[in-house]
Amino acid sequence: MNTGNLLKNKYLYNINIYNMSKMCIKCNTSKPFSLFYNCSKSKDGVENTCCICRAVISQLYYLRNGEKVRTKSNDTMKKRYANDQIFREKQLKGARERYYKRINKEIPSTKRIQAPTNVYTKRELELQRNERVKTRYTNDPEYREKMLKCSKKQYYKTHTRKPKPTPEEKKEIRKEGNRKYYLKKKQERQEKEL
Repeated sequence: MNTGNLLKNKYLYNINIYNMSKMCIKCNTSKPFSLFYNCSKSKDGVENTCCICRAVISQLYYLRNGEKVRTKSNDTMKKRYANDQIFREKQLKGARERYYKRINKEIPSTKRIQAPTNVYTKRELELQRNERVKTRYTNDPEYREKMLKCSKKQYYKTHTRKPKPTPEEKKEIRKEGNRKYYLKKKQERQEKEL
């Protein structure tokens, strides 16, 4: 039985494959399987180079081809940012966290304030308010007087409107206004003469 089958069927055979070792092709040292990245293409299920050598290889590649890697990654990031809303939200959240970490401030909470669980209809709220007003009206004499004054003002504002005059009534009103105006002017002249 080869190790590839062991890796794929590790749960069936109940074998701890992480105690097994493998030779790294770069540093030529034998290391346990836990220090190798997984690779489905190889027979034993892990890569030929260990994690440390793989990190060195990728750093060297980046040093040699940095501009190419940056432009490629920037292009793919821009495409993902434009098309994928979940990715965009994660990026914005990460940028926000990095900003607050850089300026050494605590990140303000972005949790939404939850609505109260006891949601009432508009009519129920109005009835509750009316009950509160009634109890206060009966118990508090100052509040009662204030409400009576307000209610009288409100009543007179709404109920003392006169109906609009007809065109004939408008003419009579103008004539009376003119008479009063001229009578007033006459009185003023007579007072000046005296």
